[in-house]
Amino acid sequence: MLAITGTLKLYRDALTDTWGSLQRSALALGALLVATPVLLVAGVLAAPLGMAGGFIVGMLHAALVGWYLHAVSLGVVQRRRVVLSDLTRTFGVYLWEVISVLFIFWIADLLVLRHLSFGWVIVLIAGVVFNPVPELIYLGRSRSLELLADAARFVQDNWPEWIAVHLIGAGVAGGALWLLVGPAMGAAYGVWLLQLFGPWFGFISSGTLVLGLAGQGPVGILTGVLVAVAIHAWMLFRGHLFLRLSRSSRRTRAWQARLR
Repeated sequence: MLAITGTLKLYRDALTDTWGSLQRSALALGALLVATPVLLVAGVLAAPLGMAGGFIVGMLHAALVGWYLHAVSLGVVQRRRVVLSDLTRTFGVYLWEVISVLFIFWIADLLVLRHLSFGWVIVLIAGVVFNPVPELIYLGRSRSLELLADAARFVQDNWPEWIAVHLIGAGVAGGALWLLVGPAMGAAYGVWLLQLFGPWFGFISSGTLVLGLAGQGPVGILTGVLVAVAIHAWMLFRGHLFLRLSRSSRRTRAWQARLR
């Protein structure tokens, strides 16, 4: 019982931190919103280049991920307001950390996942085991396989607290998706939902998928903005939750709950 009380307090404190970060990170949200038109335009311009164009867009995707994660880190770690100079001077930060992870999963997709009818199961497992990769990009010091190993160790040590709240979030998002597009399309977009967070960094390109789903008119644009706000808030919450889990143990949290 004390463990549950301690976990609920952990979530409440992380939510309080998230609210403060939201007020300081409007420009970080702007970076997330900018990523959608940039990736759309880049995709159109690079399409005639074939595979080379795909690599260019992939590099841009990685650069945008690192750029946004750095902005998130200012609100989560430094707890200060994100200013314009933070965005103009940091494009390309964490580029190689992001690429080192994306390359591994690109190879896995090329050689394994696309050839298996149950590839979504592997995506699900990887999405759970390596879920905190984005947070380790800006809070850790490793790359590639070492970074994935660090993510797996974090989940192993903190899986009840980390996974439980993500199951709630996935249930809400999945239910909304199910109602919006129906059971058949909902299952297809469910794989995208699995890749939204974790080692695929799907949050940075979520706007392109929302526009494809809701259309490119006013409704689609408004839906895309609302989804971006929700994703940004969730990324801040994940960062604060990661920090709190990293700096305390389950026994410590239960002991603190006993004192209250």
